Amino acid sequence: TFRTTNPLQVLLEPDDPLAFDESLQLRPMQTMYQYMASGDSEHAVAALETFFVCPTDVQLIDIRERYCALKVQILLACREIAPNCAVPDIPNFRISDSAEEQLAALTRAVRQVSGYVQQRQSSARDDQFTSLMEYLHANYPDSSLCAASLADEFRVSEKYLFSLFKKQTGYSPISYLHRIRMQEAAKLLVESDLTAQEISERVGFANFGTFHKAFKREFGLAPSKYRESAVRN
Repeated sequence: TFRTTNPLQVLLEPDDPLAFDESLQLRPMQTMYQYMASGDSEHAVAALETFFVCPTDVQLIDIRERYCALKVQILLACREIAPNCAVPDIPNFRISDSAEEQLAALTRAVRQVSGYVQQRQSSARDDQFTSLMEYLHANYPDSSLCAASLADEFRVSEKYLFSLFKKQTGYSPISYLHRIRMQEAAKLLVESDLTAQEISERVGFANFGTFHKAFKREFGLAPSKYRESAVRN
C-alpha cells in the first residue's frame, strides 16, 4: 500500500531544518507507485515526471524535497513490491546536478524496479498458462469442462482467463478446448477402430449430433468421410 506518511521521515532527523511541504501534490507519486507495482514502467515514469517537474522559478529547497520524496518512495517500492530486486543506486541530492541529471537518476531506478516486477509477473503468467494447458489436455474428455469451471479450478476470473488465452494463443479458452477435441477426434478416427459415436464421447461431446456438426465444420467432412479419406491416402 502507498505510504501516506511523510516520505522524508526516514531521511531526516527530527530537528532537521528541512521541513517537508505537505502542500506538494502526492497523487502523481501515488500513481507512480501503483504503476511500478503493476510493472508498467512507461506510465510509472510519466507519473514520476509529473511529480518532479516544477516551474523554473521554484526554490531549490522545493526541488530537493521532491527529489528526496521520490527517492524514498522508489526505495520503499523496491522493498515492498520487489524484495528480491537489486536495490536501485539513487545518488543523494546534489546542488551541482542539473534537473535533467536528477530526473534521469530517478527514471533509471523506476525502470529497474518496474522491469523486475514485469519480468516476475510474466514468468508467473507463463507458469500459470503452462498449468492451464496441461489441465486442458488432461481433462478435455470431460464434457462439463467450460470456461467457468476452468476459472474456478485455477481461482481466476473468466475475464482474466480469456485475456491470458487470447494473448498466448489467439483463441478464447473454449475455442482452444474445441481445437484440442477436434484434433484428438481426427487422430482417433485415423488410428483406432472406435466408432464416431464412441470417439465423440471420448473427446468430451455429450451429444453426437453436436460433435458431427462441429467436426464437419472444422474439417469440411463428416467423421465417416474423413476416416475413408484418410484410409485411401
